[in-house]
Amino acid sequence: MTGLTTNTFAVELGNIRVETLQSVSGVMFGQEVIDVKQQDPVTGKMVIIKQPAPVRDGEVTVTRGTGKSKVFTDWINASLQDHDHAGTNIAIVCLDAARNPVRRFNLSNAWASSWTGSDLDADGAGSALETVTIRYTDLVEE
Repeated sequence: MTGLTTNTFAVELGNIRVETLQSVSGVMFGQEVIDVKQQDPVTGKMVIIKQPAPVRDGEVTVTRGTGKSKVFTDWINASLQDHDHAGTNIAIVCLDAARNPVRRFNLSNAWASSWTGSDLDADGAGSALETVTIRYTDLVEE
């Protein structure tokens, strides 16, 4: 997501914006490459040809601030504890200064695979941030 002039992100569940995010990292497109051995019909020698493999699963990490959405928290907890909730289609949306969508990443068959809370101290000096890693099987950019 380099070169994107936004610092506000949102997550949508079922086309409903459920939370604004602190940051998003790891959004990427990718495809594995496999080597296929074939015999060259002219020389008879074995050659290796590179071919595309199925698209690989991906993951994105989002950071949440103190204004956590109950809907998103419930989805995170449900997908971490009960694999029946895995496979939800969600979207990560990049917003401009007026909070209008400028870029959207649709994640198919998404589920929360890990959660990390920030260190909290007794005097409350630190901000309460948490990161959530979300795995998905397909990513489509709009």
